[in-house]
Amino acid sequence: MGEHQLTITPLGGIPPVRQGDDLSGLLIAALERGAVTPRNQDILAVTQKVVSKAEGRYRDLATVEPGSKARELAATTGKDPPLVGAVLAESAAVLRAKPHVLIAATRHGLVLANAGIDQSNLETEDHGRRVLLLPEDPDASALRIKQRIDAHFQADIGVIITDSAGRAWRLGTVGLAI
Repeated sequence: MGEHQLTITPLGGIPPVRQGDDLSGLLIAALERGAVTPRNQDILAVTQKVVSKAEGRYRDLATVEPGSKARELAATTGKDPPLVGAVLAESAAVLRAKPHVLIAATRHGLVLANAGIDQSNLETEDHGRRVLLLPEDPDASALRIKQRIDAHFQADIGVIITDSAGRAWRLGTVGLAI
């Protein structure tokens, strides 16, 4: 039996990602700057937030007209009705609603707070007016990144799009593949 080793190498030097940026190109440049050459069977983990930003998965809350269900859930949770309307638009089902908590199953089959909709670490000009949605098709996003990196480095790597999630009755968050 051969020796197995796990090495985790963080990539630095990636600028803030904006809508329309060539994320694969930014990742390739960061790998080269860090003198990291991906090899067959290496895995590159990319955060959902940068994928969603590059893909322009923003939703302007001023364009969300909350329906009666959104207004009802907003009253229960204490959340902004347009935000709840956006959550419902991204959800297959609401699993839990109580003060400050809205847990939903996404169209992707994930169970996340606010259906994975995020308002943190967005551009300062947003001032809470926009939210960031999960990638439309995380598997397709990962495949596009993989194909560019494979071609550039002549390798066969895996790409995982990650997100952070809390766990019931636990402090902190865990990373998961979406």
